[in-house]
Amino acid sequence: MVTGTPVTHDQNSPFPFRVTATCPDGTTLTGGGWRATPSDVLGVSSEYPDAGATTWTVELLPSFNATGTSTATVTAYALCLPTS
Repeated sequence: MVTGTPVTHDQNSPFPFRVTATCPDGTTLTGGGWRATPSDVLGVSSEYPDAGATTWTVELLPSFNATGTSTATVTAYALCLPTS
């Protein structure tokens, strides 16, 4: 599993915003995911692989469930397997 660079986003900043995780050379993307801390500040608009099966992208929007805090740190994850 590859961990993308964590990104901190303020709800007053432009939306949607994106986080990515990219597989290293010699591997193929098989899936991905994301994590936000705190988890109630953001929601996923979409998440998808790129056409070359190397990068997992997550697009996020503000959550209607947000309580109190207005910033979140988000990390994307890519699941990669060696190519044969």
